[in-house]
Amino acid sequence: TDPAFDAFCAKYKRAVGTTYLMTVAASEPSPFQQRVLQQADVQRAVALARQACSTYPEGRATYEWALLRNADAGEAARIADVIRKTPRDAIDQSIATLLNPTSAGEALDAYWLARILGKPDEGKAALAKVAAMDVPVPIQP
Repeated sequence: TDPAFDAFCAKYKRAVGTTYLMTVAASEPSPFQQRVLQQADVQRAVALARQACSTYPEGRATYEWALLRNADAGEAARIADVIRKTPRDAIDQSIATLLNPTSAGEALDAYWLARILGKPDEGKAALAKVAAMDVPVPIQP
């Protein structure tokens, strides 16, 4: 029902898919962030992410951190802690970015990982690199 949100979705959905698009909408400041976080389907996704964190505490993903950081800061902090203690995540992300240099999804993963690791400029650089290839990225570097 929000034309601005509809335009946002139309512009980026193909490049990143629904899961990442809703994660961006829930995690990044915007005029529609709070409405997205309160939406019933997003609340179910948040609940499923919490459940996954409980069931698989060592197998966390950067997008789960991003989804939960404004919905459940405590759980997001636990996810970030696991990711910081798993050096393989940074290696996996580096390889994925090399194999998929034009992927907006990989750029988002790199952005979120860099934020978790306290290196936000590296995350913005990952987004900028993909954006420079005329791939739409929903977070402006």
